[in-house]
Amino acid sequence: MNCPKCNNKIDGNFCKTCDKDLKIIYLKLAEDYQTKREYAKAIEYLNCSLNYIDSIEEITEVKDQIRSIEFSVFNDSEEIDDELNIIIKEKNEDYIYSGFKKLILITFICIILFGSIEYGKKWYVHNKKIPDTVIGNRVLNTALLFHLNQNISSNADIADKASYYRLLKILRKHKNLKFNIHISGTLIQSLLWYSPETIELIKDGLKDGQFELLGSTYSQNIIYSTDDISNRWQIERHLEIIDDVFNYKPIGFWNPERTWTNSISDLILNYGYKYTFIENNILKKSGTNFDEHVIRTFKNNLVVINDDYEFISLINNAIDEGDYELNRENQGANLSKRAPSYKNLFSYIRKIYEKDSDSTYLLNYAEDAEAFGLWDLRDGYTPEYDFKNLDFLLSEINSKKWINLVKYSEIINNNAVENLESIEDGTAKWMNKAAMGIGNYSEKGYKGWFDFNQHSPKLDYYRKQHIKYQNMILNIKNTENKAVKNLKKLAKDVFMARQYEFGCTGISGTDEEWSYNTKYETWENIKLVNIIIEVINSINNYSESIYEKDINNDGIKEIIVVNNHNFYVFSKSRGGRLLYWYDMMKGIEIVGGTLAVNTNYPYYDDNVLFFNTNYKNNLRFINPEPELYTYLEKVKLNIKIKALNEIGHLYKSENKNRYEFDNFYNYEINYKIIEDEDNNKELLFYTDSFKKIISFSKTGLTINYEYNNNIIEYLEVFSEFQPGYHSIANHGKSILENKFEDDFISIYNIIDNIGLNIYVDNIYKPTEIEESFMGILSKIYLKNNGQIKIIKY
Repeated sequence: MNCPKCNNKIDGNFCKTCDKDLKIIYLKLAEDYQTKREYAKAIEYLNCSLNYIDSIEEITEVKDQIRSIEFSVFNDSEEIDDELNIIIKEKNEDYIYSGFKKLILITFICIILFGSIEYGKKWYVHNKKIPDTVIGNRVLNTALLFHLNQNISSNADIADKASYYRLLKILRKHKNLKFNIHISGTLIQSLLWYSPETIELIKDGLKDGQFELLGSTYSQNIIYSTDDISNRWQIERHLEIIDDVFNYKPIGFWNPERTWTNSISDLILNYGYKYTFIENNILKKSGTNFDEHVIRTFKNNLVVINDDYEFISLINNAIDEGDYELNRENQGANLSKRAPSYKNLFSYIRKIYEKDSDSTYLLNYAEDAEAFGLWDLRDGYTPEYDFKNLDFLLSEINSKKWINLVKYSEIINNNAVENLESIEDGTAKWMNKAAMGIGNYSEKGYKGWFDFNQHSPKLDYYRKQHIKYQNMILNIKNTENKAVKNLKKLAKDVFMARQYEFGCTGISGTDEEWSYNTKYETWENIKLVNIIIEVINSINNYSESIYEKDINNDGIKEIIVVNNHNFYVFSKSRGGRLLYWYDMMKGIEIVGGTLAVNTNYPYYDDNVLFFNTNYKNNLRFINPEPELYTYLEKVKLNIKIKALNEIGHLYKSENKNRYEFDNFYNYEINYKIIEDEDNNKELLFYTDSFKKIISFSKTGLTINYEYNNNIIEYLEVFSEFQPGYHSIANHGKSILENKFEDDFISIYNIIDNIGLNIYVDNIYKPTEIEESFMGILSKIYLKNNGQIKIIKY
């Protein structure tokens, strides 16, 4: 059998030439023919695809698509044919024939004309010579700014491997060129765990004077969309993290999504910032009298720098040269001096240079770093090509003596050509379009971003949540109690992290999803502030107790245990899982992961356990190079696992060639409070075949297990421990020391001086550990009557 697309022989159900399964090929062909309005052919290919689909859901979806085409295109075909025949009979056949000949002639002329124009354009670009001489000893000041940003999530790891690390490596390779970097606070915390090597590259660039680092808001909330207290907290926290990690004081402010109102100027000037950025469309509306590339001031104080969208697009096209070749054999890092994207880019730079007769221009490129690698990976292309093209491009820029790459701080002083007393309110072009339903992260039913910002029911709801939890934090009494101080800092970080990109379209779900009551963790988990406030209240009014309360405001009551200055939260609705554990003497989180989010997961409740899907099953849809492919195939995205999650491994079934499982962490479970011989209270979680007895002491927890060993062969208990979670987020994995044996695990935080020793009795097989996100994931395998003892020290 041959491939329906390339006509080459196929191997099984896979075409090596197209590098795709037959199912995907048929579906793509159907889509192409439907676009061409060749509906019969589209239906034919859709029917063919059904032979290679196993999923009931996919089969139903394809059949619905076939019915939709048939209904919309062929439903009234008989009536249409009758009417058409009557009309044709009434017309003169010679007239039709004559018109048809004219149409063919006009079409033929148009094809030739269009082809000639396109050929002429390509010939012109291909043969165009770009002057490379220096005019009058002047240079064109040019700035390249790369914006690195991700939430506190596993997405940061993938973005780093696909984009950030290799981008920074290429920049550092060209050490005589200067660059500008912005990295969000949430990404800094994520990379301190996932890739401290990337952080070190930035540190090295700063130390050598090659990089300039910009500040912003901690979690990239849009200042226009959030209240004044939130904005001040956000700016202060980002400055604090930059100082702690890089020992650096930025003077440039990355204004998220370029959403501008004049009051932003005073806000950022108060924090020592001297310059920021405004898109050229906003400047044009503001009555500027000079070329968009000159440097300006706002009210003679804040320097404002133009974002040149055309320049951004031209560089991106050059970086992507070779990505979009239809023939896979022609794909590659194809940027060269003869490439059209090269000619277009340097023609544009040269045009700006020749206009800049007074040497007052700054040509500015400010772009998301994900444009280098991650977007390619998402769209099924090879990230590696971007970095080879970038390497070539930077070498070319370096060779041109009339281009001067600068750090902003080198040119902002005394170089302003124009002062603006007022600048029109405005936002990024892409986001204004997205609010109108155009492009990525789009919404529906709005006239533009300002309409969305004012009338979005989702934004309105979360703004009220901001005020609610902000007031909770502000109402924490000033105290010298170190534990309360530590927890207040954590509460503020949780609050701000859950304002991630607040105000952007399409973030934390869309308004349409919101109308169906679908929420996402990104913003919804601001309610985790409730837990930390409850711990603080328990510290201030200490009393040992066991009680039920919906502590995380998810509509489910949890079991709270306050014992020996430890604060525990257990889930009775999900198998007695340990959701949270705080040391009340130090104000330290040990279990919980309150900062992290499962970015793309709808919010259900705070009791449920989600395993992040790995990339292994999605690799056929993307095209990473071998090294990245190997990493994505093996990477495990362990995030917010919590502790004491049990799986009962059942004996092998006689009729099935696999083991079956009983996931106790998925079920609502009975519980009761019992007393031991010394009148100490214990928690008993139980089903007909399973018991988990938890006892509490000054040093921690002891968990004893009993199960029906006629059904269950062994018990697996997996737990995520993060002793000193907030300090791990702020310092990274280097502060954790761990070791393990078959029946013992030790985890120690050298900053907070807190650790856990975990002893296991009656093991079924040796204990295992692996990294989670900002913690250690343990896997313990127990026989019946097994025991886990967790000692905090």
